[in-house]
Amino acid sequence: MKKIFSVFILTLFLMLVLAGGIQASERYLFRNDLIDLELLYVDGKLIINNGDQEIALDSAVSASGAKYEKDDLMFWSKGNDGLLEIRGKLVSFSDEKIYDSWQIAAENGVDFRAVGNEPGWHVEIRDDAEVKFVGDYGKTEIQARVNDVWIGPAGDDKIYYIDSPAVKFQVILIKKQYIDTMTGEKLPYQVRIIFPNESYTGGGRFLS
Repeated sequence: MKKIFSVFILTLFLMLVLAGGIQASERYLFRNDLIDLELLYVDGKLIINNGDQEIALDSAVSASGAKYEKDDLMFWSKGNDGLLEIRGKLVSFSDEKIYDSWQIAAENGVDFRAVGNEPGWHVEIRDDAEVKFVGDYGKTEIQARVNDVWIGPAGDDKIYYIDSPAVKFQVILIKKQYIDTMTGEKLPYQVRIIFPNESYTGGGRFLS
């Protein structure tokens, strides 16, 4: 049932995007009684995040309308009509309210959230004690306890040191404005995620 509702909400989002109701390169979150689903439409891809993983659907050739697909998932839309096919089963759509994903993160106990692009990633911090990083549109996901926190003299800048079983990394918060390269949104903190062989740069803010 949960999977069917995830697919159900996906059709709603794609219909709104393709009809011009949702601006590209913005994150949205749809909610019903069973599941919260965050979505990002950018660079011809649809990124779906159900809280456990992220999936990217690619734009595909269609004789008419717009089509997105990945493996056994396909969505087709033309005008106000939409059709989703998953493993040979078709799912229709109905109206659903749009919620702000930052607000939902706050409601779920997240204190600080940051996002970045190319490839898409986000990080969430709870109580200065737990970090969740999702990178490369869901291909990488790390959730771990914070081992140590450095706080700058003014109390604004922070460095979180994480030593997870998978990898050691740092999350650096700098109190300096960052402009999202996709949406143009201005965020009060620059954020860097430093891994042994790569790093990510984006922007974020405290949610309370």
